[in-house]
Amino acid sequence: MLETLVANKMAVLLFGDHTTRTGMDRYDVYRWFTNPESRLVYPPEDHERQGRAAVANLRVAFGQMGPGSRAEELVRVLMKQSDEFVSMWERHEVARRFADRKTLIHPEVGQIELNCQALFTEDQSQALLVLTAEPRSAGQELLDLLAVVGHQRF
Repeated sequence: MLETLVANKMAVLLFGDHTTRTGMDRYDVYRWFTNPESRLVYPPEDHERQGRAAVANLRVAFGQMGPGSRAEELVRVLMKQSDEFVSMWERHEVARRFADRKTLIHPEVGQIELNCQALFTEDQSQALLVLTAEPRSAGQELLDLLAVVGHQRF
């Protein structure tokens, strides 16, 4: 349901540490529609696609978890707080992405092209996201640089 349960060092460097967040702020889909800064990790031209994917994924969670669930609570809250969410929810798109190509923007190293795979548990309740760059690509060089640079700001 787009809640980060654990993150390795590179995930924290790319996305920030979301494991310490509380309440609705724990959910990526909530931050996406209520906090414009959460979108800075993606180029503006990818915002609609990322938003639609988040909503479609929330629909999957809502379908699995049903009434009275955290998914239903998220939908209820977002329906009140975001017209953009309402518009996307009303499309009735239901999907999980198992593989994707992402462009991420890191404030220190710039745009990084990555492949993303989602590996789901048998009951589909949890996913492990695996982000990789093409071998010997600019994306791999930037990931290597980020591993060295860490949280330093220039």
